[in-house]
Amino acid sequence: MKIGKKGELCAKMFLMKHGYVILALNLSVYLGKQVGEIDILALKNQCLYIVEVKSTVRSNSVGWITSDILTHKKYSRLKQIRIIILAMKSYSLNEERGLVRPVAKRVSTRACARHTGQDRLHDVLSAGVLGQVRWVKIVLAEVVFLSDTVYDIQFTHINSGYY
Repeated sequence: MKIGKKGELCAKMFLMKHGYVILALNLSVYLGKQVGEIDILALKNQCLYIVEVKSTVRSNSVGWITSDILTHKKYSRLKQIRIIILAMKSYSLNEERGLVRPVAKRVSTRACARHTGQDRLHDVLSAGVLGQVRWVKIVLAEVVFLSDTVYDIQFTHINSGYY
């Protein structure tokens, strides 16, 4: 198993052990074209977590370097995905109320609803799930493998958006 997939599995198991509901793994997000990919999409306590997993092999787990492993481009894509999800929530609520309007930084909610069917995001984030969400957080999971079976994991909160 490749180191990246092994790290995603460790992060998934850690999240499940701590009460998170895993909604999707390796989920591509589209808005006309592919915006990015979510390694893990999880839900806990009215918060939706977009988890980016980075894995490395080292002899020790000293010296986490978050800024070095998350590029500006990747960070921007994760923020755009968060905006799309918040727009989907707003669209869902406004559709129920009979009000449909564009929201969230030039992201048309109609476009979100129309294009996300390509990647299952719309299916994963059903009206029932979106109704529970009050926060959308971007989290970096750093998995450091010290050997084949021993690893250390650290979660770093990067960005939030609330509805």
